[in-house]
This record gives sequence, structure tokens and C-alpha cells, in this order.
Amino acid sequence: TLRFSFTATIWITIPIVPRAYSDEKAIVAAKNWMFKQLQQKITDYITYYWPYFEKQGILSVEIKYRQMTSTWGVCRPTRGAITFNKNLIHQPDAFIEYVVVHELSHLLQPNHSHRFYELVEFLLPQWKEFEAKKV
Repeated sequence: TLRFSFTATIWITIPIVPRAYSDEKAIVAAKNWMFKQLQQKITDYITYYWPYFEKQGILSVEIKYRQMTSTWGVCRPTRGAITFNKNLIHQPDAFIEYVVVHELSHLLQPNHSHRFYELVEFLLPQWKEFEAKKV
């Protein structure tokens, strides 16, 4: 396995790719592996928080991923869809959890009103600390 450090405190271990892989193919394999790790983390956080949203009448949400340059996530409450930035994989788990809670909260509060932040705080009382962990 190979270990990569993105910061002094974050280590990611990935399986070594076969020698037959070109450098380009090895990079693609590593990116795919990292993306699967991000998907699993986000799925785990959604699964943890979802019972609250289900009790509020939210029946489903479509999760999408794409490269974005200016935001970590986008929620479209009327479409029941959330898109997460693929670059979240380079962020600490606490920040990823905050982004998931933030975007899920938009399913019930589509703006950044006081009620929105009350909901975020109810679900994740340490949200300010988690938000500050962004690298």
C-alpha cells in the first residue's frame, strides 16, 4: 500500500496498483479509489442523519457528485437532490460531516435563515467547530 499525506494530520492509505499500470492509469485508479471513499463517507453520514428527515416527511433524496470550484455542496429541495463536490475527499471527516448536515438541512429550510441554523445546530451541535476544520 501507499500512504499519502495531504496535511500533517491526514493520512490516506491506498492499495498499490499493479506494475502493468501506466502512470496515467495509476492516477485514475487512485482517484477512483478516493472517490469511492468519499461516497462511502457521505453515505454513512446521510444514513446516520436520515431518520430525522424521514420523520419530517422527506421520503427520498438523490445524491450526485461533481467537480465544483466555488461550493462544497448544492441542495435543490424542490427536486429532492443534493450534489456534493468531489474535492471534499481532501477535507477532514468533521468538515465532510458538516457539509452533509448543512445540505440535508436545506431539504427542510431552503435558505440560510435563523431557523436553518437552528436546525443545523440541533443536528450537529458542534457544527461551527466542524466547519472551521476546512483545510
